[in-house]
Amino acid sequence: MARHLPAHYHGTSVNAGTVLLAISIFASWQITWAPYVSDYSRYLPESTPAKSTFWWTYLGAAAGGSWVMVIGAFAAVVGGDALGDNSIGFLAHRFPAVSGLLVAALVLGGIPGSAQSPYGAFLTALSGVSPTGRAKAAPRARTLFTVAFTAVTTVFALLAGAHTMDLFQNIILVLLYLLIPWTAINLTDYYLVRHGDYDVRAFFRKDGPYGRCDTGAVVIFLLTIAAEIPFINCPFYEGPVAKALGDADISWIIGLIVGALAYYLHATHRRAGVLSPTSAKTPAEPAPFSGHSDLPSGSTASHGSV
Repeated sequence: MARHLPAHYHGTSVNAGTVLLAISIFASWQITWAPYVSDYSRYLPESTPAKSTFWWTYLGAAAGGSWVMVIGAFAAVVGGDALGDNSIGFLAHRFPAVSGLLVAALVLGGIPGSAQSPYGAFLTALSGVSPTGRAKAAPRARTLFTVAFTAVTTVFALLAGAHTMDLFQNIILVLLYLLIPWTAINLTDYYLVRHGDYDVRAFFRKDGPYGRCDTGAVVIFLLTIAAEIPFINCPFYEGPVAKALGDADISWIIGLIVGALAYYLHATHRRAGVLSPTSAKTPAEPAPFSGHSDLPSGSTASHGSV
């Protein structure tokens, strides 16, 4: 691909804002996969090592996205503004020998995520309707929800028309700002506070060791979002610190640091003198997992925190 670079091209001056924006997009790509880990790792056998779950998930997401990002970077240098009008068409005309393969790879590559997202929305909705995880949903209900959700989002995309990609980018950025605090709290709790030591059945007990709601964690989540705001730089808002840094968006870095540190201090203080959940297991009973009556025997949801 390097031979397709313009003859006059000898690099370009890139400011810190552009570099950090690219890193932010890549970070959001990885972080927004976190809900899928929670949704699908519950079907793994209980004996599956957490390390294997992490690395296979990370490598799959990184390898699947990195090569497209590299192609996009080359295409942006070669095509400039022309790339934004019809990116797939531009690449197909630039590399006619492999245009069919390239278009097929880009189109087919979007199918897995498009298939997983509606079902992930179903799991989220079901968890909201039945926090205890005892509600059951027949395959027909799951199918109807998934089809309806897909239809609604397709209509929104069609209505957005030429602004679909701009809208999509804004949604991704908003998700990044919201998921960063959640990720910081989740990973800190799993790796630094509890070290993977959870009583999964107790998640569904109102009087269990985890309680109905960790108010402190919710407050930290909201405060972390507030801490990100001055550092945000997106199409619809730019914070004062981002302006001072030359349009660099480091809100996700601030969110990770503030969320992780604040939650660690809160959790360690809260757990001081309290027994580990697994040292006082709750009575044995069928463990519901977000309403999945078809959950294979021996499966676990503990990897959902990875």
